[in-house]
Amino acid sequence: MERRHNLPAPRTPLIGREDEAAAVRRLLLESEGRLVTLVGTGGCGKTRLALWLATDLVDAFPDGVWLIELAPLSDPALVPQAVAAATGVWERPARSIEDGLVEALAGRRLLLVLDNCEHLVAAAAALAETLLSACPGLRLLATSREPLRIAGERAWRVPSLRAPDPAAALTPAALLAFPAARLFVERAAAVDPGFALGESGARAVAEICARLDGIALAIELAAARTGLLSPEQIVDRLGDRFRLLSQGSRTAPRRQQTLSATLDWSHELLAADERVLFRRLAVFAGGWDLEACEAVCAGDGLPAARVMDVLGDLVAKSLVQVEATGRTPRYRLLETIRQYGLERLEAAGEEAEARRRQAGHFLTLAERAAPHLRRAEAAVWLDRLDADHDNLRAALAWGEQAVDAADLLPRLAGALWMFWWQRGHFVEGRRWLESALRRPAAPAARIEALFGAASLAGYQDDIARARTLWEELLALGRATEDEATVAWALGRLGYVAHIAGDYERAAPLCAASVALSRRLGDGESLALALMSTGHLAYARADFAGAAAAYEEGLTLDRAAGTAYRLQYWLAMLGSVAAERGDLDRAAALGAEALALARQRGDLWGNEQALRSLLRVARRRGDHEQALALIREHLAILNELGSRGRMADCLEHLAWVARVRGQPARAAGLLGAAGALRDALGMPVPLRLRSEQASEVAAVRAAIGDAAFAAAWAAGRAADPQAVAAGALGDAAPPAAAGTAARRPPADPLTRRERQVAALVARGLTNREIARELVITEGTVGVHVEHILAKLELRSRTQVAAWVIRRDPAAGEG
Repeated sequence: MERRHNLPAPRTPLIGREDEAAAVRRLLLESEGRLVTLVGTGGCGKTRLALWLATDLVDAFPDGVWLIELAPLSDPALVPQAVAAATGVWERPARSIEDGLVEALAGRRLLLVLDNCEHLVAAAAALAETLLSACPGLRLLATSREPLRIAGERAWRVPSLRAPDPAAALTPAALLAFPAARLFVERAAAVDPGFALGESGARAVAEICARLDGIALAIELAAARTGLLSPEQIVDRLGDRFRLLSQGSRTAPRRQQTLSATLDWSHELLAADERVLFRRLAVFAGGWDLEACEAVCAGDGLPAARVMDVLGDLVAKSLVQVEATGRTPRYRLLETIRQYGLERLEAAGEEAEARRRQAGHFLTLAERAAPHLRRAEAAVWLDRLDADHDNLRAALAWGEQAVDAADLLPRLAGALWMFWWQRGHFVEGRRWLESALRRPAAPAARIEALFGAASLAGYQDDIARARTLWEELLALGRATEDEATVAWALGRLGYVAHIAGDYERAAPLCAASVALSRRLGDGESLALALMSTGHLAYARADFAGAAAAYEEGLTLDRAAGTAYRLQYWLAMLGSVAAERGDLDRAAALGAEALALARQRGDLWGNEQALRSLLRVARRRGDHEQALALIREHLAILNELGSRGRMADCLEHLAWVARVRGQPARAAGLLGAAGALRDALGMPVPLRLRSEQASEVAAVRAAIGDAAFAAAWAAGRAADPQAVAAGALGDAAPPAAAGTAARRPPADPLTRRERQVAALVARGLTNREIARELVITEGTVGVHVEHILAKLELRSRTQVAAWVIRRDPAAGEG
């Protein structure tokens, strides 16, 4: 059966909560149970119950069940983004993430599981209220130490597991009637396969469970010691620990005291070097690998040579979890244990140093990765950064507050901008970069941050901000006599000027950038300068000049091994060939660019290649092919959040509508495109103005001035995406009986995407696919999004159907 979720596998056993699970399940499926919050102390088993329920309810929600783990987050602003990432909602400019979620989820029936809300309760409550008020098919299951306290919430208190009376005479068989004892025995047997209960052992287990008040996490921690201690010895040690409770806060809930005591006891059982490593590991957010562990945690009581062995000891004692989802194992602390570790870290006076070292390590990782993101091996480094995204966020957050490392935030944000670009984190990336620019920094660090901020602003069509940032970069380059930076800034200012239609200003800027780059012998700045020069020449219909610039750039990057730009040069050379009438060469170049972009998983490269192929289809008068390309192009633009290029698509759609005999629709599309261009300050390029004028004249002649003016005005007032969607729906050729309106291309997927699609068809989750293919779960998510966009599908069920239509055996396994 098709699985539509991102829940962990295998399913976590549920012990002693079957009746509770049934009751909460009924609540979630009732009309008044749109938000159910499982409330209880840390370690009581809220998350286990939530995950068991979520897995059990997959079939009840046709649009899926999605887990959002909030524990790694510290910034409340990232709660909507975490939900968007889990549900596959992409960021777009000029629209908040909350609005994007409402738009995407309003018509869907799905369950969201918000796990560990307690440290972000206000943000979780605000988002829950927004989504529930606008999405009638949505259900929310939350876990928290306190209710979210919004209208309609049903809070379900998760009690401790029922424990036996230690004074009662219980046989080992009778003991297992109590859920707390069953949990202890199951976990003990997992640690020590030879574990068996005798009469005295049964009495000891009963006392352990009773004295731990049936708290699930405390019982599991106790059971984890059975490889070292007998149940009777555990009882003896518990006695020493609980005497500490009288010295704690008498106003704290008793269960919190008990859990704290259990963690204290577990901590005291550790050797000295284990305690050091345990508390230092708490500084990691979202897990770590061995390299990070050695870099951050070694030293001052823990020799680097001992880190790996001590980490293994903590894994064996069940304090550290292992996640073997890629070639390199990753490790994590359960969040409650991590919070306890942070308290220990602070008490030891090591928190500031640990956070400094954590930030420094991930700065090093980001700066090591940055140059590779432009090369053929980019995918490997993108996966590495994806795996540590939460740690990078923690480092960025520390950098915002650090007083003795002022340039860390600018350096780290500057190193990460291409990661944010390629992974589609435009809003988050720009936020960090803008914050970095408010910090004092050395010129080199500020230059990187400016370059990234200006680039992301330009990619999001924020032309005014991009121009301001490039101008600041130019001034800084001149002030520091950094001629390479001057060359970069001149070229990009030329690009911004030509996008805004200011060709007279653009030309000398591009020329100066090329000349300076040549004099410096700087291949990277020369490539950027040639790209800007080629775009300017192309926009001015100087196709010979454009071809020369693009050919030189292609030759330069091939010689330098700069792989990430090759598809752009090929696509633009294809566009030039199309304008010159060499349609066969244009089609071949566009197809080569598209194949290369898909192979690299490069959405921007895809977009550029599709634009090139669209020019070919339009020159050939092939409106069917143009329509297919526009569909795919718009899907990618929606993911990228590029509104300026959407105007191009609207204009192409207007041509399709006119040649199909829908001139009124064509007028509306032209009006919507014009309004979008005006809003963004991005006029029609010079090379297209004659063509555009002819198109407007043809549409006007077909329906008359009055009808044209009315349709044009209606298009200008409408949402461009809605206008495009309407045109795609009505302009598509009629479907044959029993078929979809338009079948996707026969197989537009890359080899890796085909592998992922086949595993989706077998019902595997992203986590299971990651394990199968030995890649990260984040990479699987990116592949799934690419598959959905390329096939124009909305769900994993539809992906499975697509796969099985082509290979009926693909869904088996």
